[in-house]
Amino acid sequence: MAKFCTQCGSQADDTAAACGSCGTPFAPAPGQGYAQGAPPPGYIPPQPQGYPPPPQQGYQQQSYPPPPQGYPPPPQSYPPPQGYPGAAPKKSGSAVKWILGILLFLFLCVVLVVGGLFYLAHKVKSKIEAVTGPGGFSTTVGEAVTGDTCRFLSAAEVSSAIGVTIVSTKQTATGCEYFAKGTPGEMNSKHMAATLKQRGGDNQQQEMIQKMMLGGLAQNGATEDATTIVLKYDIDPNSARTQMKVNLKLMGHATAAQEFTGIGDEAFDMSGAMMLVRKGDRLIRITYPACPCGTDAIKPLAKRLADQL
Repeated sequence: MAKFCTQCGSQADDTAAACGSCGTPFAPAPGQGYAQGAPPPGYIPPQPQGYPPPPQQGYQQQSYPPPPQGYPPPPQSYPPPQGYPGAAPKKSGSAVKWILGILLFLFLCVVLVVGGLFYLAHKVKSKIEAVTGPGGFSTTVGEAVTGDTCRFLSAAEVSSAIGVTIVSTKQTATGCEYFAKGTPGEMNSKHMAATLKQRGGDNQQQEMIQKMMLGGLAQNGATEDATTIVLKYDIDPNSARTQMKVNLKLMGHATAAQEFTGIGDEAFDMSGAMMLVRKGDRLIRITYPACPCGTDAIKPLAKRLADQL
């Protein structure tokens, strides 16, 4: 009976102890031992040169199509049953209620702040209206003065009105300043004397005031070449009506304010040192505490200013 080699597959005689092609020994038949001098089981003789034979020419390795996309499917994970060790705790509705409570609190805070601002604005407006009267709150803005701010009153016009020579003028952002030769004390004393005369004071009282003022000035070492601002005006284009009412209500009694007609839209004088005149949306503020004159000398200048606006 023929048998085949387990290594190279060559056929050999039934009595052969080893393969004639590769020399691999055959296992003995059942009940038989290995022949005397046979190699031990597992013995691999040296391979002949050129073994194993090269693959036959033209042989192509079989290729298989790639597996379909997504194959094999990813392993599915199932949440562990509730109460199983390691399971995530179930989220309760208390956290949602807590968040909603915070949002409600913040909303109430915003409402309170906005309400407080409206209340504050209402109180401020009420205070202003208490002074100016209902409907007296005005925030109108008129046209600001530009260009030569001293063009409304010349130095010659001011000199003629107040009785002293204006030696220089100076433009400001909103008006003009007029300078006369003399110290502030000297000019203040003349202003007080002129105001007293306008109110019915006699010459003796006027001279007494001037001597008192000039005596104090001499002790302070005043110079003879000094110049002083004897008149200044500013034109304010902001809320003229409100400013007039507030000033008249708050300072009218304290300053013995005197109202005038025929000068602008409305006008009044405070303490014989400042005159306020409104013309439309503009407020003219004339200050003259060092002018050697009284209010009567300022009135024509205020009217000329208002007529040119």
